[in-house]
Amino acid sequence: MEKVLALMFTFVALISLNGCMTTQEAAAKYDNMSAEDLCFSYLSLPDYNIWQGDRRASIQRRGLDCSPYAAAALRRAKLLNALEGTANAISTQTNTSASTSSGPTYIFSSSYISGQNRICVYKFGTSEKIKTMAGIGLCPSKY
Repeated sequence: MEKVLALMFTFVALISLNGCMTTQEAAAKYDNMSAEDLCFSYLSLPDYNIWQGDRRASIQRRGLDCSPYAAAALRRAKLLNALEGTANAISTQTNTSASTSSGPTYIFSSSYISGQNRICVYKFGTSEKIKTMAGIGLCPSKY
């Protein structure tokens, strides 16, 4: 438990330090990145990442075509989503055998990208539910 708390504290500290970049610094950073690195990070990171707008603006300014990097970015996004799903499952203690008056709670199982949408798969026992989300953001832990 102490290792998890230390890891979370380090993660928050790194995010805080990364958040110190100004819009002009972000533009300079992303304008100087290789097309592959910029497209890869834009396509594989979630929409709520604070620098996604700056990445998108740089891609548009430079007129980049990110389609050659989409498959590799999709693989990375799936991996990141699987890791998040595992972390959610570990951190959420849910009794999946009991149902409440509002019905059973479906727990995140997996996801994949279809076009411009992320398809989230949730399971309760042998039952499955699907939720479609716009973009490649991360799926919620429960349905």
